[in-house]
Amino acid sequence: MELRKIGIAASLASGVAACTEHRNPAFVYPPSVVAAHEQAHYKTALWCTYTSLLDSSVFKKEPLNDSLAATLRGWLAVRRKLESIKQDSLTTCFRFKLAGPSSTILRFYNNSYRYGNTAFGLPVTIAVWVNRKDGLIDSVLDCYNRRRSAGFPVSFTEGRWQRTGPIDRKLFSYNVDQPCKAAFLQANSEKLRWDVRLLCIEKGILPH
Repeated sequence: MELRKIGIAASLASGVAACTEHRNPAFVYPPSVVAAHEQAHYKTALWCTYTSLLDSSVFKKEPLNDSLAATLRGWLAVRRKLESIKQDSLTTCFRFKLAGPSSTILRFYNNSYRYGNTAFGLPVTIAVWVNRKDGLIDSVLDCYNRRRSAGFPVSFTEGRWQRTGPIDRKLFSYNVDQPCKAAFLQANSEKLRWDVRLLCIEKGILPH
């Protein structure tokens, strides 16, 4: 009888552990990221590809359009598949392919076009360059095939283009999470992909 009780207790403990593991699975890195010892920078790049659009000016509109909110939820559900990783002396470039249903991606483009963004076809990749020294994002090739950089701003002065000084990279838009981002992720936490959910937990946006 005692052995039976021990067996039942062990089974229950195993079941609880399995449920806990299912709710909070370990973060999985692509083999190329592990080989390059770029786990931390990979998370930074992945977070950028999923959530940078949640800092958009559309959140300044109250209330957020239901159709647009649904589109952004769909955008979060599209898996980012790492295509390549390339290191140089200053940065690591992560290139991601959108590996989700084409219908979801097309809906995103159709909706974003209505809000003033222009796209000329589905994106091949989204690229993020992360500085290897401080872990901040230096540059992004976004889903509209536009390059955004934290480099020197340029102005046209006295008939020629001139650099006006470096940008504080900590204030570069891709390195700053606006409050609206956390609010949207919290409101839609049950519909997030597992990797986005784990990143939200790590950043304190969602509870463990």
